[in-house]
Amino acid sequence: MKKMNQNYLSMFCAFVLTIGVLTVSWRCDTACGGDIKSVNVHETTPTRALMQIISSHTSKILDAILVGDFHAVIDETNKVTQISNNITNMFFPEGGDGREFKVEGSKEAKKVSKKEFEKYVKLVTDASEKIAESSKNENIVEAYNNFDDMLRKACFACHTATRIEWPEFMKAAGG
Repeated sequence: MKKMNQNYLSMFCAFVLTIGVLTVSWRCDTACGGDIKSVNVHETTPTRALMQIISSHTSKILDAILVGDFHAVIDETNKVTQISNNITNMFFPEGGDGREFKVEGSKEAKKVSKKEFEKYVKLVTDASEKIAESSKNENIVEAYNNFDDMLRKACFACHTATRIEWPEFMKAAGG
């Protein structure tokens, strides 16, 4: 009798486990964004997370520049360069020619070509290298100017190109 109860309990546990695995794998595609084909709304987790990572590193670069910590500037610019080298693959995973982006709350999306996006990624990478080089030379003014150029010519310009609704204060700031 005890052996039979153990068998029933084992079969019940296997059934529950199987149902759990099937449920998770069935919903995994939706949870990972598999149902989103071309529009990447900035309220989605992957885009927002990536932008927060980049923002974190650029903030650390500015903080390090302001206190004259050249070693930290170099470390953080290297991280931005690494992220920039991978960002195109994240936004265009299947090598498509274009992708639509839209900002949280917007009704419209804006199509951006992979080539245009790569242009901005190259600007970020080049600017990061310039910031690192000026930090190696311990030139704080040049490091800051290169940082400012990166924000204006790469970050703000990319966001202007990929977003329909860009806040007025950013347009006034050169973005």
